[in-house]
Amino acid sequence: MLQRVAVWLVGLTLLSLPAQASDDLELRQVMRLDDLAMLLHQEGVSQGQLLDADLLAGRGGVTWQNTVQHSYDPDRIASFVNQAIQEDLTHQQIVDVQAFYRSEFGRRVLGLELQARELMANPDIEAEALVNRSRAAEENSALYRSVRTFMQVNDLVELNVKGALNSNEQFLRAFVRQGSSHELDDLWEIWTDAQRIEANVIEWLEAYLLLAYGPLENEEMSVYIAFCKSSEGQAVNRSLFRGFDIAYREIYGELGAAAASVLVSEDL
Repeated sequence: MLQRVAVWLVGLTLLSLPAQASDDLELRQVMRLDDLAMLLHQEGVSQGQLLDADLLAGRGGVTWQNTVQHSYDPDRIASFVNQAIQEDLTHQQIVDVQAFYRSEFGRRVLGLELQARELMANPDIEAEALVNRSRAAEENSALYRSVRTFMQVNDLVELNVKGALNSNEQFLRAFVRQGSSHELDDLWEIWTDAQRIEANVIEWLEAYLLLAYGPLENEEMSVYIAFCKSSEGQAVNRSLFRGFDIAYREIYGELGAAAASVLVSEDL
């Protein structure tokens, strides 16, 4: 489920908050964590519907829908990630990250990433992106090579696979702990198959990143990769993944327990 793995802060007046809180919220705004969290919320709701249909045979009802909505609460997700960044980065690294994402180029990159993420939620666009990915890989285009370098610099495959395995395991263990007698052998085999997950992660990431960075020139990709190689770029990347790992462990644990409760109640 978790292969893909960052909206707007509204209704808050920074001047009314303590200085540290203002700094925290400024980074959250600059990196558009709430925008990403909203997209992840929408993806989570869609995945929740698929789980209801496939695992629960459509019996989840309002209780399941409410659990999904709560678990994928955008503010909650963004808060987990923002807290990880605040804990992990030095003050200077935070200043440097803010400076990059405040720049015209940094804002453009974030916009392209969020736009592509939203587009990939459309099955037709995702299918087209996967076809374009196969073509780019076969041609070994300059953009494809840059995307591969970007993925390696940020350790995207390993970190996404690790996150997927951690989250899936949380779901399955919570499901079992809740006392459901339903067999999970097939699901356990699929959701803990690291090789299968890695293949899916590589395919989806390459398609997504090619879609996102298509408008960038080669020189611009080099600039972005250079930022990612810097101490602040590496630090914020690790923190993002740590924050998302914490968030999705919580989410999947809650969903696993809720799914089992639905099935247990049906057995009674």
